[in-house]
Amino acid sequence: MTYREALYKKVLISFRFYLIGTILCVASIKLLHFLNAPGIILIPLGIIIFIMPFIAGEIGVKCGKCNYPYRGVSRLRIKYGSKQNRINFCPHCGIGLDEEML
Repeated sequence: MTYREALYKKVLISFRFYLIGTILCVASIKLLHFLNAPGIILIPLGIIIFIMPFIAGEIGVKCGKCNYPYRGVSRLRIKYGSKQNRINFCPHCGIGLDEEML
């Protein structure tokens, strides 16, 4: 397994959390209307669930060797994109993402 494949698995996990957070946020808003519950509880909970995947994506996608976080980088540039725009090495430690992991 290469470093690129390992990073892409982490990206997929953060996308899944985003999907689950979006579904739970919409469900909490629908539940608010259905139960006539106080919004002081359900709306902040939905917002927290909606924001958590963004935080997990920023913290969770790191270099496999030096744990450098890939913040501010389009997650899809890790695996997809043209050869010019694809990330080919870690900007911190310089390891190539197509090298095999030890």
